[in-house]
Amino acid sequence: MKVLHVTPDYPPDLIGGIGMHVDRLHQSLIRAGVDSRVVSTWPTDRAGQTVRVAPVFGPTHECGDKPLANMLFELQKAAGVAVVELGGFVPDVIHAHDYRAIIGAQALAYRHNARLVITKHSMHPLIKNPNPADLRRALFYQYVDELQRAGFSNADAVILVSNEMRNSVDSYKSELSDNTKLHVIPNGVDIPDRDNYGPRIPGRIVFVGRLDRAKGADLLVEALHVLDDSTASAIEVHFFGRGSLAESLEKRARQLDTHARVEFHGFVPPEHISEILSTAEFCVVPSRYDAYPLVTLEAMAAATPLIASNTGGIPAQLGAGERGLLVDCEDAQSLAEGISYAISHRSDMNARAMAARQWVARNCSWHEIANQTVSLYRSITLDR
Repeated sequence: MKVLHVTPDYPPDLIGGIGMHVDRLHQSLIRAGVDSRVVSTWPTDRAGQTVRVAPVFGPTHECGDKPLANMLFELQKAAGVAVVELGGFVPDVIHAHDYRAIIGAQALAYRHNARLVITKHSMHPLIKNPNPADLRRALFYQYVDELQRAGFSNADAVILVSNEMRNSVDSYKSELSDNTKLHVIPNGVDIPDRDNYGPRIPGRIVFVGRLDRAKGADLLVEALHVLDDSTASAIEVHFFGRGSLAESLEKRARQLDTHARVEFHGFVPPEHISEILSTAEFCVVPSRYDAYPLVTLEAMAAATPLIASNTGGIPAQLGAGERGLLVDCEDAQSLAEGISYAISHRSDMNARAMAARQWVARNCSWHEIANQTVSLYRSITLDR
């Protein structure tokens, strides 16, 4: 079977997210015997990585700074030349990851009579009756909605990464009227060898992910401000990642009257994430909305105790609190209380973390996720 993934987020240059998902799925599919390749608008050099990537024409390194419309155009162009560049590779399945890949993936599927699969990775809330401050964001989400509506209508299969995302596709009932079109296949995770890393650093709390509003990094900064002095003086908080809020978060952290030590490390290569999590005492995931975040699975695989928002697919990952501590969404006070609880109840947090590692090893290995994905591919290509 030949599969071509279409995504603007490859190779992964952000911590977590779609790029990491595609990278791990792509390599797992190859190990499962699938001829898997990736076409993207980003540079495709992967030093030291055994992957097959479709090169594309054009100054693709500039796409990250272009408006969304231009990025979509680049994806169309990439899709149009991908098969030529791959030396006659003709895919059975085109797999689009994220709304930005839908236009290019549809064009490629139509051109080669391939089956179209779309994975919906994120949960963008539609904003009704937006105020002036939210107007731009509301229009953006409306545009995303229209892209997904067209894509879902033409897709042979639509993958959601969590059951909790079903509510986010309720408005697409006509496009998803065929109940067999919708499937739930979660994110996967590599299970690290705990013995490869050093001991955990007491009081070390890490945030790993994009520094933007959706991921809630600002809520963690504000939570430090309301911590009592004894708790704050017992912790050090490390932010790993980059994003639109990076500069303002660093400025805000300097302004706060807190005894906690705060450091911003910027982007770190994906292969270092497991070690970062394995040496931390706690991982905080304060997302405002999140479908099925990869960082929670990575923390669980590393047996790192989690403090996370009660939103999206996170409660399902944490077993309603059995595998980590849930706090109220978009509530810095609740997050601060969660951090205080974790510091004073380490044995309880460690017990939840061990339960989390056992659960994620049983349910979310990339081997299992690849097998589920291959089964889906086969089910929609039986007549080819």
